[in-house]
Amino acid sequence: MHSPVQELEKLLVLDSDDDVRVVGICGMGGIGKSTLATILYEKISHQYDASCFVDDVSRIYEGYGPLGVQKQLLCQAFMEENFPTCNLSLANNLIQTRLRHRKVLIVLDNVDQGIQLEKLAIKPERLGRGSRMIIVSRDEHILREYGVDDVYKVKLLNDENAL
Repeated sequence: MHSPVQELEKLLVLDSDDDVRVVGICGMGGIGKSTLATILYEKISHQYDASCFVDDVSRIYEGYGPLGVQKQLLCQAFMEENFPTCNLSLANNLIQTRLRHRKVLIVLDNVDQGIQLEKLAIKPERLGRGSRMIIVSRDEHILREYGVDDVYKVKLLNDENAL
């Protein structure tokens, strides 16, 4: 995993605080996308004012809608057990106002529909300078449609590494 993590770090341009970068991770199921995102998150999250790893966006979205994903994001980013949001508009406003001036790291894992990203209202221009966002999806088209800066395609392991 060392080499893919280094490649992702380069795509994220971690040594620059001038802009917000969004990187997608894509590849077939079971290839290690989530594992790669987790390792990278654990390695760099301490460098940010706030960070969150939303695990399985698709499942949360299906069960609780975009508000469920937004609540999880806000709870993790601000280390509060239960964020007092009761509607999508309020959650959108909180994300805009609370994250706008902070350097944040956001990982959205297992995004399987473009509408999930659209409804979350997490736009790069609404995040503080130096922020980084990683979106994990099997579908590269979803990532490109969202407008990621770069896409990292996870490669199959060779026989030696797979063992």
